[in-house]
Amino acid sequence: MGEKIRDIRKKDLMRIQDIIYACVYVACDTRLEMIKLRNHYVLKNLNKYFLDSGAFFVFERDGVVLGSGRITKGGVIKTIYVDPDFHRRGIGKALIERILNFARISGHDKVFLNAMTSAVGFYQKQGFVKTKNFKVRDNEMMFVF
Repeated sequence: MGEKIRDIRKKDLMRIQDIIYACVYVACDTRLEMIKLRNHYVLKNLNKYFLDSGAFFVFERDGVVLGSGRITKGGVIKTIYVDPDFHRRGIGKALIERILNFARISGHDKVFLNAMTSAVGFYQKQGFVKTKNFKVRDNEMMFVF
């Protein structure tokens, strides 16, 4: 089967929810913070993201979804999540490349994202530049590519 990046399918939503939950759990300082984020972000918004008019991709290896990424029609990367057990294996980079290609084809000369401070190094390695050092939400900053 191998590796591929493809458009999301409705059947992928539960696996993506599990990946997001695992990523949020790793990034949170406290269990209470994780529960708040999980309940607010994952459970309430995932279906909405699936229906958004932008693009939502998944990275699949041998039939198993290992990561996902979403960009809005306006050129804002909203999510990049990779199963924590598969970090540092090129999955996030592959998703970014696919998203940036989609953005170029869609006519965007700039792409924006909000990143958790723990992911700043990753995004800078992908060519993103911090535009301002301001807090969007706790532990997030704004970047541009």
